[in-house]
Amino acid sequence: MLSFRAWYIGFVVIVVGFGCGRNVEDPYPPATPKWVIKSSPCDIMERGIDAVPEDNFIRLEWHPNKEDDLGGYRIFRADSAVDREFALIANIDGMSGNMLDTVYIDMNVRLNVNYFYYIVAYDLSGNVSEASDTIRYRLIPKPVPVSPSGFTRDTIPLFKWNDFSNYAYDYVIKIENTLNKKVIWIFRLIRPNYASFDQKVIYNKDRKALESSLRKGVIYRWRVDAIAEEVGDIDIAGAESNWEYFEVE
Repeated sequence: MLSFRAWYIGFVVIVVGFGCGRNVEDPYPPATPKWVIKSSPCDIMERGIDAVPEDNFIRLEWHPNKEDDLGGYRIFRADSAVDREFALIANIDGMSGNMLDTVYIDMNVRLNVNYFYYIVAYDLSGNVSEASDTIRYRLIPKPVPVSPSGFTRDTIPLFKWNDFSNYAYDYVIKIENTLNKKVIWIFRLIRPNYASFDQKVIYNKDRKALESSLRKGVIYRWRVDAIAEEVGDIDIAGAESNWEYFEVE
């Protein structure tokens, strides 16, 4: 006959082995993350990897995974200066309160360096997805808006900016009506002058602007994007100037 001690130990083993507290591992990794396809320089809605106008940063964007047990994402980066040895630069943890953002701004970058990125997803059981495709981008020095700025009386102003480098071969100028938040003119032009830092273009040169002339009393903002390298119609090297604001008197 079993002693009470032996019977109790056996009972505990059975309860622990088959009780509801057992952790069954999930063997299935998340789906491979997909980058958002980059928009072309003249698109109104800017998507995918890109420069940002606020500073010399690179913006990354990908489609969110749909797993219920998604834990987060890890972003890896390499650059042309270190023979493309990838290193982890960001861990976007779903448990840290950032709601699994699918946009990441890489603030630790230098000008004229090719940066390569890939991303993986992981779940709450620790499973890791396969790596995404690798994408790349290179920042060049920003153009500097000059005029119009502040106030102007010209309803068809001449837009002027400085580009203190010779990397860009094309520019895209974008003008927005801040009253209704609409982009009223996007125009791409070949760099008009390599011999000077000063660049310029007259408003509505192609006669395709939504406003044939700018309206008095309205505050507008404008910027210039510089393009230094493309694959097809997608830029992989460039810069975006800061926004410049002005009002027509």
